[in-house]
Amino acid sequence: MIWTHSLIQGMPSRDVTIELWVGDITNSPGDGSNYNDMVSFCTTHTNQLKNQWSNHLVLWKAKDITMAAKRQHYLSNAGINVEGNNAASFTNWNHIVAVYNMKDADGTVGASNLYVNGVLAESQTKSQNDNVVLQTTDLRMVLGGDIDGANGNNCAKVNNELKGKVDELRISSGLRTSSYAAASYFNQGDPDTYTTIDVEETRIETEDKKTDECYDCEAPKLTKVEIHITSNTSDEIINENSPQISETRDYVWIFDQKTPYPMFDDYKTPIIADPGDEVEIILELTDNRTLERIADSGTYTNFLNRPNDMNLFYANNFDEYGKVSTTYYEWHQTGEDLFYDYAQTAEWSSADITIDESGELDNRICCNQDDLAGTFTISFKMKFLQPMQTTDVWVQATDRSGNFFKVALPLTLKVAGNEPLVFESKINQKVLGFYDESMLLDVVSDWTGSSQDVSELAEILGIPDEQLPPWVANLALWVAEDKLTMGDMIVSIEHLINN
Repeated sequence: MIWTHSLIQGMPSRDVTIELWVGDITNSPGDGSNYNDMVSFCTTHTNQLKNQWSNHLVLWKAKDITMAAKRQHYLSNAGINVEGNNAASFTNWNHIVAVYNMKDADGTVGASNLYVNGVLAESQTKSQNDNVVLQTTDLRMVLGGDIDGANGNNCAKVNNELKGKVDELRISSGLRTSSYAAASYFNQGDPDTYTTIDVEETRIETEDKKTDECYDCEAPKLTKVEIHITSNTSDEIINENSPQISETRDYVWIFDQKTPYPMFDDYKTPIIADPGDEVEIILELTDNRTLERIADSGTYTNFLNRPNDMNLFYANNFDEYGKVSTTYYEWHQTGEDLFYDYAQTAEWSSADITIDESGELDNRICCNQDDLAGTFTISFKMKFLQPMQTTDVWVQATDRSGNFFKVALPLTLKVAGNEPLVFESKINQKVLGFYDESMLLDVVSDWTGSSQDVSELAEILGIPDEQLPPWVANLALWVAEDKLTMGDMIVSIEHLINN
């Protein structure tokens, strides 16, 4: 069994073919379960357990092969059995080509086919009402088993392990044909029975007709980044007839395209915003194929040591120090966008996409290849609600072939103000996590002992003064003497109240 716990990128979104060899499979037990599962994909885009996301794309049951996507069966109850020995010439091995015919964007749908050992074993057509679109990124896969959910993580565990062997797994975009299935079976299993070697021919190819072995091997490139910080000073308006006043600061970086990934110096530009400011991050991308093939893009910030209560489903994006992004937005071409904010630091607006492209189409209708020129621009916009510590900002983009970049921008971002406190206790919490630090310091800075009245301290913290015993003044004195931090004092008071 092989379990790819790390993320898989670049899967096809609609028509897909799974191909593999299985051999020496132990017969299923006689309890009717028939579970010798072969391939299963799970997406991390939800924390719901045992639903369409944990069974995102599957090839199940070697004794009664089942093809399914998001719990929709494309082939089932066909009675196709590849357990035990292969009746053909390739002893103990069976070759499977499972062709999933999804509903196309124009509403058409056709037969999904299962080929075993080069022969069509079963063909079934889904209902016209089914419209299954596969997630193309953030997938996990098990080869030789099934993925299920547990403990709030829908990709948590593997079961129904295959008791046998697998080889030559291949996942392809598109619908493989009967000719392909036969050719692949004989060519991989016993080439001598399928190929004939004749007199060598001399082939002369002109330079312009040569083709690359890999159709799309290059990741998208980051050509430009813009950061816009907009501060609204409407609080200073004297009356309703006064104009709305805003101040915008702009930062622009243009990158050298001689390298596959942006290369930055060690210096990073410090950018500071304030609570209430709007921050817009604009990425301009280009690629060696049509920009319509860019499948997803994201921006990630607010990197922290992972909080203990952070949902593991969202903890997939790390910086080079192993800190996890707790505020991020991911745009997905064929699925729903994913935006997350652990500490309610920011409000996100929907990503805005602009594709400006021109070029000569090649003879494959799918792709822009020759004389390609253009840009893919995506804008991420967030409004900060409260302070955020100094942090990196990472960005990424992936094309449909799975090529991607993920880099830290040459800047740091901080939202000024008091850092929000995270309390261990979530029960009967009465102390505000965001407080006026300057006012609090003014109160305690001239304290000299334990005789001060703590009522003013209680008022600033927003709690009844009867909940604070007189000795709490000592904590404030230690803050004034730099023996205790303001945050530690607040946490101590919080512990006192809750216990």
